[in-house]
Amino acid sequence: MARQIIIGLVIAWLGWSIVYFSWYLADIFWNIAWFDKNLWGTRNGFIISGFAIMIIWFLILFGVIPTSSPTENIGGFTTTSTSVLPN
Repeated sequence: MARQIIIGLVIAWLGWSIVYFSWYLADIFWNIAWFDKNLWGTRNGFIISGFAIMIIWFLILFGVIPTSSPTENIGGFTTTSTSVLPN
């Protein structure tokens, strides 16, 4: 749970900073053709990307996107004392 919160906060900060500094990012990278063509301009592309990152943050924070290893939830093998083979 703590891992989800920490990763979520880092991702939220990243998304917020992309939205907040979108004007400066648009000045640094000038015109990005794909953003201009599909997302109504470079600055709007950065803003939409930042909001998409913040939505990913919500999904990670509430556990929809797991941040743990898939093998952590696998239980160990259990052995029983009874034999399946006939005597």
